[in-house]
Amino acid sequence: MFSPYDVLQPDIVYFRPERAHLVDLDRPISERPDLRVEVLSASTRETDRGRKMQMFARYHVPEYWIVDPGESSIEIFRLHEDAFVLAGIVSADAEVTSPLLPGLTFAARSVFPPA
Repeated sequence: MFSPYDVLQPDIVYFRPERAHLVDLDRPISERPDLRVEVLSASTRETDRGRKMQMFARYHVPEYWIVDPGESSIEIFRLHEDAFVLAGIVSADAEVTSPLLPGLTFAARSVFPPA
């Protein structure tokens, strides 16, 4: 919940350990997360790439991932000034690493169902 007018239900948010105290699971989260992840579906594709992405940039979310199950890919965006810049697209056969979260590495295929 960025403001009374900018409220979104994310698929996944992540707060670094030093910022975890900002989260109370019994109340809406009003602090910006360090990472926001959206999983595309036919009904959310335009919103996730448009309005949501613009809002996350406006509220200075440092990193935004778009997971596309149809393409078995993860797009990683980093905030640069007031807009997201594509840092990379990772296919299911590659390793995902986060520019924001050093040490976070996992096989992209682990988030997609077997083909």
